[in-house]
Amino acid sequence: MRLNMAGRPTANTTIFGSSAGTPKVLAQILTTGQIRISLAGATGSAFARIESNFTGAVPGDGLCDGNDHDILISWDTSQADQALGRSLFVNGTDADSSGATWATGTVGYATAINAYRIGNVGGGTRDLKLGAFILCCTERVDLTDGAKRALFAADYLRDGGLGPFSARPAFLLTGTAGQAGGWNDATTGMNWGTGFKFKPLAPSAAVDVTGAAWS
Repeated sequence: MRLNMAGRPTANTTIFGSSAGTPKVLAQILTTGQIRISLAGATGSAFARIESNFTGAVPGDGLCDGNDHDILISWDTSQADQALGRSLFVNGTDADSSGATWATGTVGYATAINAYRIGNVGGGTRDLKLGAFILCCTERVDLTDGAKRALFAADYLRDGGLGPFSARPAFLLTGTAGQAGGWNDATTGMNWGTGFKFKPLAPSAAVDVTGAAWS
């Protein structure tokens, strides 16, 4: 994900999650300014939580310091050891919090249309800028390898390229690049990946920013 948020939200804010029911993969920006990924099994029982400990340019605001941040998170819930099962990097630096929780299990990914929503889904009152969002459910990328982290760059993914993956991921959203109306495309939707297209709930709510690496 590429994220820019100026100031911490007033409540934990969902960036990515289920449209209804118990979310199996839930990405939130917390009131601490950190990102949290929560994972749940097919029955909805939570078993893993991944959090960042990024300091940021503004003391105490974490990721919400008004700067662009590239956030990479990778997990393998078949691993019983937290160190082997997850990793989190911000701007190429290890920012994984040791305070997260972990247990083995199988994530119950939903595949039906309308299963997920993305963006500022309720909660806090801060606006956010989202340049790219990628979710691959079929393979884990070793983020400790700098060469593999570099494959997440816009040059590799801008036009729907595979980048670090051996097959196209489920969700590959890269702003307006080659995708018609981008975030505001209410007709055909957007997604370079294999999953369903995303369409805006409120087209006027998204403001496209041109000239950025992902636009």
